[in-house]
Amino acid sequence: MKILIGLLYIYLLFPYIGLFFYHGFGGKVTNEMKILYFIHIFIEISIVSLFLAVLFKTKEKMNFIVTCKKYKRILFKSFLILIGVLFVNLFVFKNYHILLGDIGRGEFRTTLHFGFIYNFFSYYLPGGILALNSYLYTKVRCAKYRLFLLFVLAMLLGFLTGFKSTAVFIALMGLAGLSPILKFKNLIIFAGIFIVLMAISAYKFMHFTNFWDTFNYLLRRATAIAVDGTVGVYNYFPNGGENSYMILLYNLGNKLASLITGYPKNSIEFLQIDLGRHIGYLTYPSEVAKEAITGAFNLTITNFGEAIYLLGKKFFWVYTLIVSIYIGVMIYLYKYADLFLKIVLIVYFITALDVGGGRITNIFAFTTFIYLLTLYFILKLIFYRVKVYEYEKN
Repeated sequence: MKILIGLLYIYLLFPYIGLFFYHGFGGKVTNEMKILYFIHIFIEISIVSLFLAVLFKTKEKMNFIVTCKKYKRILFKSFLILIGVLFVNLFVFKNYHILLGDIGRGEFRTTLHFGFIYNFFSYYLPGGILALNSYLYTKVRCAKYRLFLLFVLAMLLGFLTGFKSTAVFIALMGLAGLSPILKFKNLIIFAGIFIVLMAISAYKFMHFTNFWDTFNYLLRRATAIAVDGTVGVYNYFPNGGENSYMILLYNLGNKLASLITGYPKNSIEFLQIDLGRHIGYLTYPSEVAKEAITGAFNLTITNFGEAIYLLGKKFFWVYTLIVSIYIGVMIYLYKYADLFLKIVLIVYFITALDVGGGRITNIFAFTTFIYLLTLYFILKLIFYRVKVYEYEKN
């Protein structure tokens, strides 16, 4: 849990830091925006910290026993599943074209016929399986090198998507599973490794000429670029967007939202449903704006940006309270969840609450819940004929 909460705080604070050296297309950063954004962060961190302070005074009631032999069987099943996924991604979805440079990552994503399945195979399933095996390792402490190989395989599935962050986020799910036994020095070492891996990935896929430029880009991406969309929202819609409720349809996914509204996914009308693409279209030059219409380009919108768009600068705090309390409830569920729900919640935290910025259009996404439900049953299937005995702590 400490890794999940640490990530949450990072994804809240880093974009805010970016406000102080922002030079993007979104517009001017005013002192008013800095103050309101700070209030948003203060409210969310305070409420989440309050939940943590109350809950972590109590111990988990249930634990479980797993033998080394059973753990190795679970690892073996996990390897078989991820190797199968690797072959499907390479030879059915043919994502090797990204590595060969035949197609851009954004274009590949928009031309997929079964993108729903591909996203699950490339992100949720590897991350969930890795988190499961990592968490089990904290109980049994054997087969360390096999677990390391599973880390490599799961991260490889993320790396093959061409997105530099995917492999790192999958690994973070694994680290979250290991969280009960990790020490601070371990986190520093892993953080260094992740930064290097992200730099290598960015160097490979974004064609930087040297690693210094790569690291400089990663720093800007985590701060100033991460707040680009939010600055655009604040400058274009300080009092909330007209028909802003339309972005809630984004929870249903692009295809279903398109079916309900009648707006084609690659149309200007559909942009009012996808805020990231909408702000990219409004703020960036015409050539990039065209990519926003097709879905090949979008901007990251923090939950503060979404709060401003939905409720305006006068009432954004209502949104902040709702999201903060919801995250607190998820922390409560994680504390008392069984093994499988605990792993699903790790994936949910990283995909929606942490990396997804805690945006309502992310945490309540219909596709996310389908992914998590599917993952839950696959995790249980891995345990078929492998008994894990639960017991109550004194």
